[in-house]
Amino acid sequence: MKRIECYETEDGRLFTTYEEALIHEKEEEIKNNLGALLNTCISVNSLMKSYVGDNKLCANYEEARTLKIFLIKYMTEIMLEEFTAFKSLFDGGLSCK
Repeated sequence: MKRIECYETEDGRLFTTYEEALIHEKEEEIKNNLGALLNTCISVNSLMKSYVGDNKLCANYEEARTLKIFLIKYMTEIMLEEFTAFKSLFDGGLSCK
């Protein structure tokens, strides 16, 4: 039998490379943090009260949820690009299995 080295992330997923595992952990962290922040903004109606120029950012709860989904996807992508560019500076504390 061949022994395969893999890395386990906090959510229990296994990856064959440290880089893949680290990127996955960072992606989940970003999504969780942004999601929590935007959920708070939705619950206190701050997204529905915000304006971009003369236009309301969101008119109702459904539009706010749609904006939240878009922002999480978009910002996660941007932040992962930045993280990937500087990943040698970070250590995710992943365990080898």
